[in-house]
Amino acid sequence: ESFKKWQEFVAALCRCDTLLESNPSFYRLLVKTLHHQLKLVPDDFFSVDLAKNNFLKCSLSAMLQNVNGNCNLDNELLSSCKRFLSFLQFHFQIFEGE
Repeated sequence: ESFKKWQEFVAALCRCDTLLESNPSFYRLLVKTLHHQLKLVPDDFFSVDLAKNNFLKCSLSAMLQNVNGNCNLDNELLSSCKRFLSFLQFHFQIFEGE
């Protein structure tokens, strides 16, 4: 049950584009937390058949689209998101065209 709640929480926050501007410090912490959590999973996590199109990849994609589509982002938040994207690209070979 707690894993399901975590999934719902992450999915909702990643899709919340208004949070990017209204509370950038909270969003930076979200990105930092996800970054640290994903450091604990194997590099092939997103390539395994069971995880290829899981909620997390879809949620992260939505988050990155919101970041890319927002011209008014806090510079620190933008830097955090860029570092996170680089991490995702390097370790998991996802979102390479972003």
